[in-house]
Amino acid sequence: MERNRQIVTKELPSEVIWQELHAVLAAFESRGYKEAEILFGWAWGNHVYPTKDWEYFRLPLPEIELRIKQEEANQNGKLGSDDLYLRQSDLPFEVQFCHESDIHIWFESPFPLIDVLTSDWKAKGYAPRELVKQNEKWTERQARVVCWCGRK
Repeated sequence: MERNRQIVTKELPSEVIWQELHAVLAAFESRGYKEAEILFGWAWGNHVYPTKDWEYFRLPLPEIELRIKQEEANQNGKLGSDDLYLRQSDLPFEVQFCHESDIHIWFESPFPLIDVLTSDWKAKGYAPRELVKQNEKWTERQARVVCWCGRK
């Protein structure tokens, strides 16, 4: 599904990318989710998937980090140097840990958890910015920072 909005951080060090993966997984878990889906994108998808059909793996939250580390150990890719997509099927957004060492949240409409993650990134100095696609062109908007404390 192509989405017309995204929040993107500045370039981040590898250890911060891992910290933010943990933070997103913790946010899912704190909202009662037990599983999520990951897709190994460019370029480790070329090695992870035996065919050209790249599909999401549905995994229990505690197994996601282990699976990523397993693929890194197999030298199929590296978090922050290759694309990894993370989503929870009940939530209307997807997080991309990008091969350019930044993080994207892809979405269509505002959602409280997106605001929570964006506020956290702003507080940490990750300079989140919102981009909107109109007429096949991405334009920047000031990222909304709203606290939806206690809401999903």
